[in-house]
Amino acid sequence: MNALCRAMQEVLAPIEDPVEKLSAFIRYHLEMVERSPEEAQVLIVELRQSGPDLKRELAELMRPYLAMLQRILEEGIARGVMRPLDPRAVRHAIFGALDEVALAWLLRGRRFDLAQNAEQLAELFVGGLAQTSPRSTP
Repeated sequence: MNALCRAMQEVLAPIEDPVEKLSAFIRYHLEMVERSPEEAQVLIVELRQSGPDLKRELAELMRPYLAMLQRILEEGIARGVMRPLDPRAVRHAIFGALDEVALAWLLRGRRFDLAQNAEQLAELFVGGLAQTSPRSTP
């Protein structure tokens, strides 16, 4: 998890726009799953079946990674480019979607295009979070 966090930080560091950061986060997360399916399987599949102590340890290891995602959302909201939704709830929704797609890819024998799924998820979340001008009422 530490290596995962460092790699993600390196990818995001040169990006200033929180919308672009969110897209990059989503794409890179699934890219890492595709590049290291054995490690992903341990994190996504095996640890889910472990006891409560190991699950707590995993949750602690995940905390900085999820905090990174939450900071992107908070920055987007603060800059007015993302809708003012609860960043914690949105963080869970995004991570849950990424986790589910990765799990399906692993369990189905890697039979679908993760990069294409990443692009679609990025488009879905970025589009859904985009701050739009208020609608005028007639």
